[in-house]
Amino acid sequence: MPQTPSAPQTATAQPSGQAPAQRPTLGQQAVQAMPHPAEEKWREIWSLQPSTLLVLLKDPGASVFLKAKICQRLAEVGGKEAVAAVAALLENPQLSTYARFTLEAVPDPSADAALREAARKLQGTLLAGVLNSIGVRRDAAAVPLLAQRLQDSDATVAQAAAAALGQIGTEQAARSLMDALQRRRAELRPALHDAALVCGERLEKAGRASQARTLYEAVLGDQPAPAVASVIDRRLGELRPKAG
Repeated sequence: MPQTPSAPQTATAQPSGQAPAQRPTLGQQAVQAMPHPAEEKWREIWSLQPSTLLVLLKDPGASVFLKAKICQRLAEVGGKEAVAAVAALLENPQLSTYARFTLEAVPDPSADAALREAARKLQGTLLAGVLNSIGVRRDAAAVPLLAQRLQDSDATVAQAAAAALGQIGTEQAARSLMDALQRRRAELRPALHDAALVCGERLEKAGRASQARTLYEAVLGDQPAPAVASVIDRRLGELRPKAG
């Protein structure tokens, strides 16, 4: 039986000197409305539409836990409309990894642009993570930016840039790796050698055997570790009939 609407309640005056109670934010309301606390019953997030997820993600009252789970869900259902809100979290040490994983999965070039923009602003560990995501997406447009980051004073950042160039695996990426080899930066050399192996394999699969051979030979000239040299010798042996 429908209940009779109750009469309007007169607002209770706040005691002198006491601030009025603040209304819960949408994010806080969402958590309160769930059958269980979000930390215990986070699967309700999986039933929400992307538009609702984005509203919650932008809510300053939403917990870090809730935003992390939203990012995980948006990695499955998010598109171009999610990029700006998710990219805003790349600067957040607690949420940057979740934001990166979401952007890695978004099937739209705007995600590449957002990662490149973040790579121009961030530093340290957060920057290295963004460079890793650029490599995962194999964003060829990021090669000039990555080439610059190869010279970063932070070795972790430079190593991440090398790995990303290897994953991208274009001729331009190979040239950037070879240029870095010529600078002979000691702490970067192993990362460059590993990246060159990956890049060379990408070039081979793209039918660029001659370019792959040039890259492999550049690594051999840098006196890599025996294990790396052994792999390169084998690859060169297989390439000789192909590279004219």
